[in-house]
Amino acid sequence: MRILGLTNARGGSKGIPKKNLSHLKGKPLIQYTIDVARRTGIFVDYIVSTDDQEIADVARKLGADVPIIRPVSLATDTSPQIDTVSFMLEELKKRSRTYDLVVLLQPTSPFRTVKDVQTTVSLASDSCEGYAFTASPVVSSHPYYMYWWDGEHACQVIKPDPLLPQQRQYLPEVVIRNGAVYVTPVHIIVEQRILYGPNPKIHVMTPERGVNINTPFDWAWAEFLLEQGLVSA
Repeated sequence: MRILGLTNARGGSKGIPKKNLSHLKGKPLIQYTIDVARRTGIFVDYIVSTDDQEIADVARKLGADVPIIRPVSLATDTSPQIDTVSFMLEELKKRSRTYDLVVLLQPTSPFRTVKDVQTTVSLASDSCEGYAFTASPVVSSHPYYMYWWDGEHACQVIKPDPLLPQQRQYLPEVVIRNGAVYVTPVHIIVEQRILYGPNPKIHVMTPERGVNINTPFDWAWAEFLLEQGLVSA
């Protein structure tokens, strides 16, 4: 299979300005993803897609390919991830660079490992649907205790089951997508414009490795995990 590794890294970030280039324990955040991607040994090409020239320059110095600067219209707060992936595939196809699988590695997930990437790709390759993603266990906020809130009224997300014990330890295990790895066949992206569909294969990571940095709190938590040696830099 021809597998493309792809990281979408936009320049604008309101929660943490210049987040992708900010240093986390001495390294730009994006370097964590680039370093892992280069060590996987499974990519025909590994590309960083960005609208920001500074990110492009840093990514190239770190060994990533940045063939073009993508339009700013595909780098807003509301730009769907599928649009940026589709755009890059189309641009690469114009350059006679075609692939069977796309492996999306978000730069906000610094603690994924090479094995996390390889395992997720293997799961996708072995499934009928052909796609897979990483997830983390929900360790504290189980949806059984959650409510929809319209500003005035509350309605439970999951209808209470009187036969189900209320204690957390007896509830079914729940996982949440953590954004570290998405694996999707190119034909699914082209034909259906989705990164995953029903019945995906899932590689479950530890909560620590599945950290996804979007807010200052997430950043502080990531620094704490590094300082305590709970994850590797």
